[in-house]
Amino acid sequence: MTFMWDNVCSCIVILVLFWFIESITLSFVGVCGSNLQLGSYSSHLIEINSMLVQSIEVQQNNRPKSGMMLYGFDVAPPLDGKINWTEMYDVSIPPKSQKEWIFYLNKDSQLDVFVSVNSLVAPLILVILKGRESIDEWKDDPISPDATMYWNNIYGIKYNYL
Repeated sequence: MTFMWDNVCSCIVILVLFWFIESITLSFVGVCGSNLQLGSYSSHLIEINSMLVQSIEVQQNNRPKSGMMLYGFDVAPPLDGKINWTEMYDVSIPPKSQKEWIFYLNKDSQLDVFVSVNSLVAPLILVILKGRESIDEWKDDPISPDATMYWNNIYGIKYNYL
């Protein structure tokens, strides 16, 4: 009977040891070296274990003006608040080229797009995609409607409520 009990105890000890090693490994793989990109007026909550994380580095790329803020909370804040913002771009886009603006939106977000095109030759094609995978899929096959959430030729002034 004691032989069986010793076997059971050793199996339990080995299982607990493997569980502990796996949890530590998964914690390091999921946190160490991971990069997170945020767009304008976007946020991301990160729950940190102070035993595993020593520091957080924040960099602001591709924006000349300041604006990135990092907050620390004792408890997670509610995420059901609404916010409206406006971004305006005045750009010239050469023929047969593209310009990307990346926005990170929460679930159930809505997007209002106002576009004014001054072109005597060809329309602007406005394409709205969801996710980085859709961008790659659309670049491979631009006429495939499956990759896009919205796609329209725009002449003159156009207002879209999406």
